Amino acid sequence: MTDKEVIQEQLISYKTAKQASYAGFPKYLSTTGFYRKEDKKIYLDSGDYTHYPACTQALLQKWLREEYGLFVEAYPEPSYVEGKINWSYTIRKLTMKSMTDAMFNGTKWISKNNSYERL
Repeated sequence: MTDKEVIQEQLISYKTAKQASYAGFPKYLSTTGFYRKEDKKIYLDSGDYTHYPACTQALLQKWLREEYGLFVEAYPEPSYVEGKINWSYTIRKLTMKSMTDAMFNGTKWISKNNSYERL
């Protein structure tokens, strides 16, 4: 990253916004605007509630954790053939059993906070 680059929150795509809306993502949580169905562009004011919320990836991930107990993990996968890094993801259901199994399989938990954001 150069001095002129700034790290910014990534907005979810139109396709993800549509899926999140169908999953029950509350439209009032979107502070960044709404995707209009007609042209798939983001507008600050939806005008009505028939549009899809254009929230950040972080906000959607937090909602999925709190509402459904789902944890989204993104990780890099180097492609030596293409000479670049591709990104993959997993979605895991957080349960006491899944966390206990992970601990016994060598996963280390280095923080004991009750909120993901406080790590």
